[in-house]
Amino acid sequence: MKATFLKLAIRNLLKRKGYAAVNIMGLSIGLVSFLLIMEFVIFEKSYDTFHKQSQRIYRVGFDWGEIDYSGINSSRYASNVPVMGPTMAQELPEVENYTRFFRVLTIRPFSVFTYRQNNEILYSGNEDEGFYADANFLKVFDFPIVSGDATPLSKPHFVAIT
Repeated sequence: MKATFLKLAIRNLLKRKGYAAVNIMGLSIGLVSFLLIMEFVIFEKSYDTFHKQSQRIYRVGFDWGEIDYSGINSSRYASNVPVMGPTMAQELPEVENYTRFFRVLTIRPFSVFTYRQNNEILYSGNEDEGFYADANFLKVFDFPIVSGDATPLSKPHFVAIT
């Protein structure tokens, strides 16, 4: 039975080559599109889900309200002003905790990083891929600390390496 259907399908494909090519091309484009869209959706839904409380972590964006010459709002940013976290925690009882961090490049193009041990400088150099963060950062996010104190961000001039 299956052999008969296979023979019939091959005979029809060879008989109507243009029709078969259009159908096979459309099917393959549809399948590839579906797979790419699914890959994108799965990636977006899995982003930062390794944190234990990932469903309860939100990022508050900022909108300057500026409209460009074409009428599009071009002033939306993923970052926010530093006072937003403390103000939201004070004004909204739903906010349990907040943290603030920003790239080193937002203040100046580099940051001098110096590592000392027993008043001896072991390393000093310009680092441009770091982040400044407050003490609540490791309470909100679950990044494991490779080395050092369990609360490295509670005092100034301390570094956390994750």
